[in-house]
Amino acid sequence: MIKNRLIHGEKMKDELRKKYVPLSFSARLIDKWHRYIQGNKSAQEDMEKFDEFLIRCNALNTEGQAQIFSIFRTKLIDDLRTKLLAREITGRRKVYALVQDLDAVKYSSTS
Repeated sequence: MIKNRLIHGEKMKDELRKKYVPLSFSARLIDKWHRYIQGNKSAQEDMEKFDEFLIRCNALNTEGQAQIFSIFRTKLIDDLRTKLLAREITGRRKVYALVQDLDAVKYSSTS
């Protein structure tokens, strides 16, 4: 009974999305996500913005896990990206924790 309700709810959500979300919306959102970069933002600010994109794109079922981590890595400044790739970490929480730690060390050593 509960499983049927969940399936029905997913079907309804898909139908509403088809009816009310313009076809170009998901493409524009993904393009915006791909163009977003960390820049001068802290790792914490960057991850919050990344999570915002992640939630919005996941609602559209547009990205797989490998693509998500690829997008996240490409948005980081070179130093953080290199250190992250060298450690071959794939779990989102572990990736976020490592990036925050590396960012904190970077800023504490420069001040």
